[in-house]
Amino acid sequence: SPPPHHSKLAGVGRVPEIALRHGEVGDGGGLFRWLEGIRQRGPGTLRTVTVQLLDPQHPGRSLQQWKLSNACVLRYTGPELNARSGEVAIEELVLESERIDVG
Repeated sequence: SPPPHHSKLAGVGRVPEIALRHGEVGDGGGLFRWLEGIRQRGPGTLRTVTVQLLDPQHPGRSLQQWKLSNACVLRYTGPELNARSGEVAIEELVLESERIDVG
């Protein structure tokens, strides 16, 4: 059989994974319901996710916004709670999506 043929298509590209760290969740618990659904039913639940970069000088003011279409959770890391370390608790949420729109 002939070798596989690879073509490049203009405008078609891979959407990178999105790693969110040091974030604030303001969705009324929707993220945690999404994660719980994944724990109970397995991966595959897709959502539209909006990520906002907030202005530290003006609480509530968004400097930039991204809309992730058909996003799914690849990894969620909760904070490590260690009172002796003196480090700040960090959470990480890694998402994959089919499309990213800047708004």
